[in-house]
Amino acid sequence: MKLHLGAHEITPLSVVAATLVLSAIAVLIVVAVMLPSGNADTIDSGVRGVPDWVTPERLIVPDEGAELRQLQWVPHRPRREIWNADDAAEYWLDPAEIGLDVLEEQVEAYIRRLFEEVP
Repeated sequence: MKLHLGAHEITPLSVVAATLVLSAIAVLIVVAVMLPSGNADTIDSGVRGVPDWVTPERLIVPDEGAELRQLQWVPHRPRREIWNADDAAEYWLDPAEIGLDVLEEQVEAYIRRLFEEVP
């Protein structure tokens, strides 16, 4: 069985030889990659051009969410079974007053923006 590729003739012997050569190259690449070589633990740490203050600890980005996960709820008033009106009055903030203050600020900001366009 012979294959013709243009003017070239491909024999089964040449296919086997090409397969063996490619297999040998693949084995050499795998062996070269797997050989033990210097890594970060064995390389001399005296790298030229890097300042002394550069350390792995200084290059690690801090985890800002860690502090938030450690927060706990702390009550800001004593626990009681029953609250009467006088006890609640000390801690009561009228939501209507807070809402009116916020609404007033928003309306003033809106009016200022509205009049900025007027010549």
